Amino acid sequence: MKRRKVNKLFGVASLLALFGVGALVFTNSVEAKEEDSGAKIVVDSPASVKINKVMDNTAGYKPAGDGDKFKFAVTRLSDEEAEKFFPGSKLTPMGESKLDTTSDDTDKLEVELDGSKATEAVADAQKTVSKTINLADLTDIGYYVYKITEEQPSDLDGSVWNYSNKKYILIVRVTEDEDFSDGDTHIKQEANLYKIDTSDGAEKLGNQKLNQADFTNTLKTQTKQVKISKYVVGDDADLAYELEHKYTIHVKVTKPDGTNTDETFEIKIDEPVASAITGNYSEEGFDIQLEDGQNATMTLPLGTKLEVYEKAPGKRFEVKIDKNSEVAADEEAEDYEVLASDTQDSQKVTGEVTNDSTGVHSIVVTNKIKTLVDTGVKLVTSPFVVLIAVVAVAFGGYVVVKRRLNVK
Repeated sequence: MKRRKVNKLFGVASLLALFGVGALVFTNSVEAKEEDSGAKIVVDSPASVKINKVMDNTAGYKPAGDGDKFKFAVTRLSDEEAEKFFPGSKLTPMGESKLDTTSDDTDKLEVELDGSKATEAVADAQKTVSKTINLADLTDIGYYVYKITEEQPSDLDGSVWNYSNKKYILIVRVTEDEDFSDGDTHIKQEANLYKIDTSDGAEKLGNQKLNQADFTNTLKTQTKQVKISKYVVGDDADLAYELEHKYTIHVKVTKPDGTNTDETFEIKIDEPVASAITGNYSEEGFDIQLEDGQNATMTLPLGTKLEVYEKAPGKRFEVKIDKNSEVAADEEAEDYEVLASDTQDSQKVTGEVTNDSTGVHSIVVTNKIKTLVDTGVKLVTSPFVVLIAVVAVAFGGYVVVKRRLNVK
């Protein structure tokens, strides 16, 4: 009996020991799962793609309106579509990760670039804005193929831009980096960008890898009216109008690209004698003759450069040339230019035609006439003064002679 009890007790102990080991193994496996659930996905060097908007022919143009905002689509291609650009892509399972989007379509990322954010000067012929898209969200192993295109407005004729038709293919390869043993899943990304070649009428992948997707839109020719006005101020301005009826203003106009040509354009002269003359873009420039209070108006492309001065108004006139003014200069202003001779031209004033408030849209040439009263009196009365002097001398001589005769 005792032996049986001992055996029974040993059997029970053995079962308990076995149960304890099983319980320990089970417990350890749960803990391992808990540790695994804490593992992270780490993208050590995220890939990215840069979309660059180039605005060309923009000398004198400052992007500012809604028409200067550009929209792009980064659209993921299906296996069938991707096969055309990346043969064999079907052999590798496509990744399932999605890019963060601004629309309900998780396979299409919409990007907007605002042209007004360009930092180049208004005078620059090209301005650029760009945005870099981070691809770190693509973590499932496989290939991702995207087409990058620019969306064009429905009314192209109403836009100030000629739009680019370029298209690009972005291929992103995602693999697992097995060089790490920290329990985390480390991801490697490789992005390759190509322009779509349409030279033979069909879309195919270009041969050259690119650093960024460039889209160049060219600004349609934009023009602006520029008015040149002539005024004479001073106490004797009315007299000056009678003495010198016309004033000659010399203008040199240079094209936005910096060239001078024989191309011509019309200049309208307003009342009191309405007329039209021809201006040009020549190196020599041209003359405009205006009366006091008269205006000349011309329509010029943005980016056009102007050089203006008054030709020999006469030394009795002082000259002041103001940009972006519509009225005569203040007679009491201290920055009038004093001319030393009747043949001296005024100093040259330059400016550029732009759609910005800093650009030239009007030029006022003001003459302040020095008083003509003293000069006029001298010119008009001098003969009488001489005659009176002669008469006085003669009369004095007569008196002296007469006295001498009387003494005798």
